Amino acid sequence: IYRDLQNYLLTYSNVVNKKFTDYMVFNDEDVNLLVEPYYFSSKSNSSPNLIYSWSVNNIPVSNSLETNKMFYKIPPNVSGSLKIGINTSNSTKDLQESESQLILRVKKD
Repeated sequence: IYRDLQNYLLTYSNVVNKKFTDYMVFNDEDVNLLVEPYYFSSKSNSSPNLIYSWSVNNIPVSNSLETNKMFYKIPPNVSGSLKIGINTSNSTKDLQESESQLILRVKKD
């Protein structure tokens, strides 16, 4: 899972060669998330064979039309952390399934 930003240096560090697993965000902030299913045998992320299931704190959430992206509005007056989860599977390939999570650490203004 990556934060959908113009500058992807904030989501992946080539220096340490690993993706970040958590982000600091502010309450009442809009967060756009993006998932890229690597090593799946689909021609694009928007393939109808790919099924994306998003959750926030283990509670399933409905998704937009672009299912590999999720928009989430951080509630006001909240602090702590939110666990964003994604389960991606290929409906035509039984062994193509992936699960990942990301922690959003919410800081009050």
